Amino acid sequence: MSQQFIIENAKGRERLHNLVNNITDKELTTTLYEEGWTIAVALAHLAFWDKRRLVLVRKWKQEGVTPTPVIDEDLINDTLVPFLLAIPPRKAAELATLMAETLDRELEEGATEGSPEAETAPAKAPAPAARPAPRPRPAPAPARPPPVVSRTGTLKVRANRKVLITLNGRPVDYAPLDLPVTPGTYVLGAALPGRPDTEQTKTVDISAGAIERVEFTF
Repeated sequence: MSQQFIIENAKGRERLHNLVNNITDKELTTTLYEEGWTIAVALAHLAFWDKRRLVLVRKWKQEGVTPTPVIDEDLINDTLVPFLLAIPPRKAAELATLMAETLDRELEEGATEGSPEAETAPAKAPAPAARPAPRPRPAPAPARPPPVVSRTGTLKVRANRKVLITLNGRPVDYAPLDLPVTPGTYVLGAALPGRPDTEQTKTVDISAGAIERVEFTF
């Protein structure tokens, strides 16, 4: 099977990282379209749809590939706006890069393993330019300084039970997870679903290019 979609997704992620790394907090609040569509909302919107694809891919891995239900994307996009506006702009930008990295990693692993979902990967998750977007309305892009390519490390989070993982207090997803992060110190938390009293936390230092395995036992 052609691996071209992996190359295209990598190019899209690089463009997304360059945007998030260089855009200012003020620019994130710039209005692109009517009805509240700021740059931050558009990035949070990308994160939402990437998360949906991630859930589908993982479901296909467990149950086999099935047709995806037809949904009204414009209706969902317009419904989401007030909720996406409630997310702090910088957090929305971080969510966009996190979800893109996580989804593409999942697809790449599926392609390597020859799993069924890999066969549909180009159609289900092309480069970000092809991801669902709000109704297209032309708008000039803000001027960007020369791109800066960042290097990341990976937090490999594992647990012996189904637990919800948080990163610096923010819910991410259920373990197991491979989280691409920029170099620094992070606090990882894990708790049984619906049982915040069971939370365990671990502090991890990670450098560029490093892979740190973090295990939780319940």
